[in-house]
Amino acid sequence: MNSILKLFGKFFFILLLLCISWQVQANERGPQETIRVGIFPFEPFNFIDTKGVTQGLNPDLLLEIVKDEKWGIEFIPGNWAEGLERLQTQEIDLMVSVAHSPERAKIMDYTYESVVELWGQVFVRPEGKSYNIDDLSGRKIAIMRRDISGSNFLKTAEKFGVACEIQELATHAEVFAAVKNKEADAGVAPQHFGLRHAGDYNLIGTTILFSPFSIYFTSKKGTQHELLSHIDAHLSKWKSDKESFYYQSLNRWMGRAVPTRWIPAWLAYSLITAVCSTIIFAGFVLILKRTVRRKTDELRESEGRFRDIALSMSDRIWEANKECEYYYCSKHVTRLLGYKPEEVVGKKIFDFMPPEQALSAKAFFDRHLEKQLPFRYFENWNLHKEGHRVCLLTSCVPAFGGNGELLGYRGIDRDITKQKKIENELKEYREHLETLVEIRTADLESKNKEMETFTYSVSHDLKAPLRGIDGYSRLLIEEYGEQMDEQGQRFLKNVVRSAEQMNQLIEDLLAYSRMERRDIQFVSIDLPELIDSLIREREQELINRHVKLKKNLSFQTISGDRESIRQIVGNLLDNAIKFTKDKPVATIDIKGNEASDVWTLCITDNGVGFDSKYKDRIFGIFQRLHLPEEYPGTGVGLAIVQKAINRMEGRVWAESESGKGAAFYIEIPKIKKLYKNQGLTNG
Repeated sequence: MNSILKLFGKFFFILLLLCISWQVQANERGPQETIRVGIFPFEPFNFIDTKGVTQGLNPDLLLEIVKDEKWGIEFIPGNWAEGLERLQTQEIDLMVSVAHSPERAKIMDYTYESVVELWGQVFVRPEGKSYNIDDLSGRKIAIMRRDISGSNFLKTAEKFGVACEIQELATHAEVFAAVKNKEADAGVAPQHFGLRHAGDYNLIGTTILFSPFSIYFTSKKGTQHELLSHIDAHLSKWKSDKESFYYQSLNRWMGRAVPTRWIPAWLAYSLITAVCSTIIFAGFVLILKRTVRRKTDELRESEGRFRDIALSMSDRIWEANKECEYYYCSKHVTRLLGYKPEEVVGKKIFDFMPPEQALSAKAFFDRHLEKQLPFRYFENWNLHKEGHRVCLLTSCVPAFGGNGELLGYRGIDRDITKQKKIENELKEYREHLETLVEIRTADLESKNKEMETFTYSVSHDLKAPLRGIDGYSRLLIEEYGEQMDEQGQRFLKNVVRSAEQMNQLIEDLLAYSRMERRDIQFVSIDLPELIDSLIREREQELINRHVKLKKNLSFQTISGDRESIRQIVGNLLDNAIKFTKDKPVATIDIKGNEASDVWTLCITDNGVGFDSKYKDRIFGIFQRLHLPEEYPGTGVGLAIVQKAINRMEGRVWAESESGKGAAFYIEIPKIKKLYKNQGLTNG
């Protein structure tokens, strides 16, 4: 007995020294970089104790890893759903205790090595009968939101045709509280969580166990491959040594997961007495025997699981030594490369590759062998036994011996030949489309240049005779007007007016045409100053017409193309002046408001207005709602407004009723939105 007590003493003394050493080293750590880790309540794997300290198997493993890598680490607590959201927004780098699912694999990268394997279990209050799966039909079952145990339970219930009411909660603790308070008939949680906490809520576990699953470390997809590789390297090395830190921490935390059951007080005291007596005389020996037996069973189970997985998967699983020689290869190599497993064993990985691929692959493997790091998704071409090429996607982890020595690599090969063929076809098609686009673009540029030349040529050819018509008409009026009767003078004035209208139409068409070809530059614009300059240009007309013009802007500066905004505001102002000519007192209001992403400008008038059914038609080129004799114009002004605002990714619209004036709104997006949508820069 003395020897047993001495052995107990040595054991606890060593454990105490390890804990103190770990704590000191953790405090003295000088990180070069900090890993942000999401933690949620999930005992014994990760939780915050009553003193606010992060505890559990996963924190222990991570603290040991960052100590070795000389990183820093920050644990960020929250519930399960918050952790997943933070992972996707990259508020954290790593999430712990994540089970694998196809849906999660689309948005997360997993470590190759798992931490532990768990079972889901149903827990109930101790009163009443012991539940079987069929007894849950029609009952209210509490599960944790987005928890894999809850998801697996739903699949199991569906498989057995059990229809039940589901209550989703934020944590497993809330699940157990709901069952305790009779808000739910039963609760679902991982078995190890229930073993630790069922007694705290006066709950017992049922015989309903389902869907074993493994938990992993995860990161947002495509963001932390190097971090996951380092974690995999440590886990793989630890798992190959039964005396490693991993197994010490596993025994520390999983060994505490003892089921708590509801029993009478007298029986509890009797049991405690019996247990104490047993511990005094044979406890430690019994624990050692059970540990050895459990570890042996686990190893046997692990080996069996590996064989089952290797046989069931469509991918090839292999193992190779440090010289990259195969010493194991699953039967699926026949489907991938046409060789039997025995034809592959003893040969090197590179023996099945084309020469140029073999050289690059060997260099790749040598780099990882030197650093003893895992790798993922290595594309490599191999030669099929029949001669054609096969593209494989290879992922590997290092294999270590009991003394920590590198033995070689374990890997998985997936055939992605069809995928690569599709990718190459898509690449060729994309290149073909790019060529067609380049040709089409060059053709359009050529046609645009031709159109520009034609436009300017036509405008010059049209304007020359118009200037002659206008000039000679005015000369006739001045020199010979008195010799003409009233009708002749009227005809001559109509000629002058028509020439002016024709000249204005040509100018508007040229402006409309130039709008499409002109490069736009976004600059900071003092909008009140720009509007004031436009008003000054029309000052005499506004005075003659007795126009009351008001201006009320809630902002000073906007970002946009100065020429486009000047043309937009100028055309809308001219439009308001034109259609208020019959009002004894014309009023025009210019208002501006600012939102988080846009500036809005509104120009209203008390003019003739228009029927609201024409609100979209008025922005089309040559679209008019009134006769030229009533309200002169070319029908191009609002079309220019539409085109100018469209080029800035803004919008324009109008509201009106016949006889009650009109309101024209322009919405200009802020420059950040324009950068995002068009890749534009400040000019």
